[in-house]
Parts: sequence; C-alpha cells; structure tokens
Amino acid sequence: MPFNISDTSIHIQSEFHIIVFKKTLAIFLQELSISAYLEHCEKRLTQEYSRADNYLQLSTRHPLIVTVESGLLEKHVGILVGPDFEKLLLEDQIIDLTRLYKLCSRIGALQPLCNSFKNHIRKCGASIMSDEGREQELVINVLRLKSRMKKILEEAFQNNSSFSNSLKDSFEQFLNQKANKAAEMLAKYMDTALKSGNKATGLNDIHQDTESAIDAAMMIFRYIQVSKKITPCVAAFTLIVIRA
Repeated sequence: MPFNISDTSIHIQSEFHIIVFKKTLAIFLQELSISAYLEHCEKRLTQEYSRADNYLQLSTRHPLIVTVESGLLEKHVGILVGPDFEKLLLEDQIIDLTRLYKLCSRIGALQPLCNSFKNHIRKCGASIMSDEGREQELVINVLRLKSRMKKILEEAFQNNSSFSNSLKDSFEQFLNQKANKAAEMLAKYMDTALKSGNKATGLNDIHQDTESAIDAAMMIFRYIQVSKKITPCVAAFTLIVIRA
C-alpha cells in the first residue's frame, strides 16, 4: 500500500534529487558517451516510475517524477541536442535517436530537437552544394542524404509532421542556393540513368532499379525553384517530370 509522504518530505527529496542530477550529465558525458547517458536516463526514469507507483500516493508521484525528468533531461536539453546529437545523425544511430526522441517527448522538448535536425540537414546540404571538387557526385550525395534522413524520420522520429516539414524545408533551402546548378546536375543524372540503367547512377546501395532511382531524383527536383533562364538540359528534364 502506498505510503502517505508529506509535502515537506517530498520537497526535501526533490531538492536532494536536483543536487544529484545536476552533476549526472556532466559526469556521464565526460566519462562515457551520449549513448550511455540516454540509456542511463531511460533506465532511471523506468525505476523512478516503478518506485512511485509502488510507494507513493497519486498526489505525491507527480512532484517526484517532474524532479527526476527535470534533473536528468530538461536542464540539459541544450547539450543533448548539440554536437553529440549531430554525431548520432552522422552515424545513423537509430536506436539512440529513437531513445532521445522519446525522452525529449516526455518533457515537451521536441521543438529544440526538431530545430537541431533541421540545422544538421542544412549544414550537410550546404557542404554538398559548395564542394566544387565533387560536383559530379552532387546528385548522388543529395539523394544519399535524403535517403538517410528519411529513414531516421520514419524509424526514430515516428514520422512526426514537424520533423517531416523540417526535412522538406531544409532541402528546399540548401538546394535553392544554387537552384539552376542543382537542376542541371539532376537532368544529367536522369539522362545517364535512363540511357545506362541503374548501374550508372552509383546508387545501387539505395535504389534497386532505375525506376526507383528516377523517382527519387524527381522528388529532389520538386524542391527546386528553377529560374526562367534554364539550359536545354534542364528543360528536357522538366519535360520528363511533366510526362511522369
């Protein structure tokens, strides 16, 4: 049967938890990785929920849970969605990203996570667009980025509409920095794919056939706002899109 713990006791216990949890993240991120810290948070929260259900009355559970969530997560959102989050994205760490999404959802911190997701895509996209030495790989790298981010969106971020919109907005933003160049490279890519088959696209690791590769390229093309002054190559590709 749950104990009747006074408000004073809960307050003292809460203050103690805050002192302890303030040091927790710094220690974990110094000695271990963000992956280990996220796993630690998940376990601690499960333990505290179980303890609250078993020993506390309903009226006293909430203050303790709020304290634990605040100490473990809320006070450290800025760190959790910072460079270590980018590392998880770069390494396609779906399990850790799923865990982080669920933890942020608990404390109403999905917006900072979404903003970091958007900034990461824009940063990666800008790097691709500005790499003149690898211009011939521009379309392949954009498609690979889209495939990776789409997988993370679907598997880790539960297809959240805000994250989905951020993905779309991010691609539109960096592609339209050099819209005509992106459209021209897409046209050349499509021309090669149609003439030579999927082996020539360099995307066998993502798309199993030419048709799926073309569909993916057409999705990217729809992000681009091409000016009226377009090359014959881009005009030809536009016709392909219209016919499709």
